[in-house]
Amino acid sequence: MPEADTFIIAAQDGERTGLRSPSLHILVADADAHARNLVQFLFEDLGYSVRAVEDQQGAMAFLTATEPDLIVLDTSLSDGGGFELCRAIRRMSKVPILFISADGATEQRVYGLQCGGDGYLVKPFEPAELIARAEALLRRSRAMYPLPLPRLKQGHLALYPTQQQVGFDNGRMVALTQHETRLLYVLMLHAGDALTHDQLCQAVWPGDPTESHARLNVYISRLRAKLVPHLRKQCITTMRNVGYRFECS
Repeated sequence: MPEADTFIIAAQDGERTGLRSPSLHILVADADAHARNLVQFLFEDLGYSVRAVEDQQGAMAFLTATEPDLIVLDTSLSDGGGFELCRAIRRMSKVPILFISADGATEQRVYGLQCGGDGYLVKPFEPAELIARAEALLRRSRAMYPLPLPRLKQGHLALYPTQQQVGFDNGRMVALTQHETRLLYVLMLHAGDALTHDQLCQAVWPGDPTESHARLNVYISRLRAKLVPHLRKQCITTMRNVGYRFECS
């Protein structure tokens, strides 16, 4: 196990980079209950929001409802393989994926990366190394999609991109996922303008031509569900056969 001061240094690094917030969601998928619970505890103890599942079905159900910022994925799940799940995830998301596995064979490590994984850690691992690798992936992911303004205010709504939160005049703060934050940022930045489906897809998933209008519509629905209860009116207007427009007076 690592020395105590080693883990403290890793914790301080995470705090300095602005990570370790409940608004950052981590999905842990591992058939081994002991390992799954340990990983969940490590991340929750640092302030992350964590969902732990044992199978592909649970992972896909979570992914359908929430866009995580990181996935920690074992190569063996109770209803199938982690590699298979990784390929399925890559067809719908660019979320960073860190494999963990008791199999440290070179061919397994290589195959994990070829399937779309961003890292591979062999069990048993040191907790400090798991955290360091995971937060390196989170930093890299956030650096790829920088949001220049720390605060964007439109009407009764204020977006805090780096915290992935939106605030309202009633004092309430609501957490957003990474993609929800990007989408709302672009809409608010161009408030009053009609943005096409293609423009929004390119802004949220840059350089990925596979992203569909249907997926964009899902994220719009999620945003509306989070915003309307506090604004008591619709602020994202559908522009028929065009796209969407943000209006918030």
